[in-house]
Amino acid sequence: MLEAMTAGSISKYYKWLSLATLALSVLGPMSLTDGSIGEKLWIGLLMNGQFHLAYHSLSSLAFGVYEQIQPLSGQKSLARKMFIGISLFMMIGPIVPLIELVRSAIRDHEYERFMVTMTFFGIFLGACSLNLKIKGAH
Repeated sequence: MLEAMTAGSISKYYKWLSLATLALSVLGPMSLTDGSIGEKLWIGLLMNGQFHLAYHSLSSLAFGVYEQIQPLSGQKSLARKMFIGISLFMMIGPIVPLIELVRSAIRDHEYERFMVTMTFFGIFLGACSLNLKIKGAH
């Protein structure tokens, strides 16, 4: 699947997931949480921010660090291999916590926990983007 991912497809998925996150960050807190309108809007803002921060911190920030470290590395391939390993771990690592989050939310009937699932998609897409950028920056 990762081989089929391109910068264009990642951008397309990011745009669609951004719209889904926006919709969920408005509708989720309004229907699933208690509190004032201000508190619900704050929760929605945090949800939206988490998704974008997860994506951009892996996609842009981590790649910027790679670009700074790579020329200083004695072995040029060491930094590249490390960042590819990190990106692969960030794609695979969150699967178990995501499954546990969904399982416990269903088991405990605490459906407001589903609101953070978009952050996992942001992590995955950001890691895919990082991986593609590093492989393209020989």
